[in-house]
Amino acid sequence: ILVGEAGQLIFNPDSLSVTRGTTLHFDFLGNNHTLTQSSFGHPCQNASRLDTGFNQQNSLNVSGKFLIDYVVQSDEPQWFYCAQEFPKSHCRAGMVFSLNP
Repeated sequence: ILVGEAGQLIFNPDSLSVTRGTTLHFDFLGNNHTLTQSSFGHPCQNASRLDTGFNQQNSLNVSGKFLIDYVVQSDEPQWFYCAQEFPKSHCRAGMVFSLNP
């Protein structure tokens, strides 16, 4: 799953349906994005589950430089977003990801 590909404020793809035990590979591109778990009711609010933090600075967009693996532990719907707020909210700009919606 590409995160911030070509300077875009998107996860690509932005939604997947997979089974428990599947490993998702998030490939961080661009400047300082996060993978932060939220909820359907509060899509831009940290649900205090998974938060990678701002540790993936990749201004040269080198694929494979910053990878985060996430093992799916449940078949239930899960929601994620980018918590970057500078220079504008990435989440409110649409940088969200849904798992098993």
